[in-house]
Amino acid sequence: MMGLVFRENKFVSEPVLPFASLAMPSYSLLSPSTSYLDIDSNHFPCSCQKLGWLLAFGKFGYNSHSLAEVGNTKGRGTTTFIRQLYNTAGSCIECDHRECLDTEEGLDAYADTALEHTEEGLACGGDGVAVRSYGDTSDKQEAVGDSFGDKDGRTNSYLDDNHNNMGLTYNKKVEE
Repeated sequence: MMGLVFRENKFVSEPVLPFASLAMPSYSLLSPSTSYLDIDSNHFPCSCQKLGWLLAFGKFGYNSHSLAEVGNTKGRGTTTFIRQLYNTAGSCIECDHRECLDTEEGLDAYADTALEHTEEGLACGGDGVAVRSYGDTSDKQEAVGDSFGDKDGRTNSYLDDNHNNMGLTYNKKVEE
């Protein structure tokens, strides 16, 4: 019997959980009727700045197109796996340099209060961090790019200086 056990992991997500880092394209090769699947009680910090893309996907399906394109087997497994991971997440964690402690708040309950719709799209609370939706990205565009500008002169940079995907952006005017 094939299967997958993915439970009770703690994702500190320092400084952020990179976009699509939880991708599992081959997940669709495991049949729920013939495979043992145990995805449960994985823990994440309740921080929209760290988990913006994951919260937006879990609540609103943001990034579903791009997530489906991740990996060698396009369109297979990743979104189903991440949806299951989000839906079965355990309590949030708070971590310091030595240990992580469980909190009483659940990830989905946190997302209810942390995400808000703005004129520009979806953002993390009132702190100005917009969550990039890759869901409308065409097949001809790279789903994860270095940076994109918009017509209002704001910069939307999704990779940090070390080329780590941030999955979110600050909406600030570009100085000329």
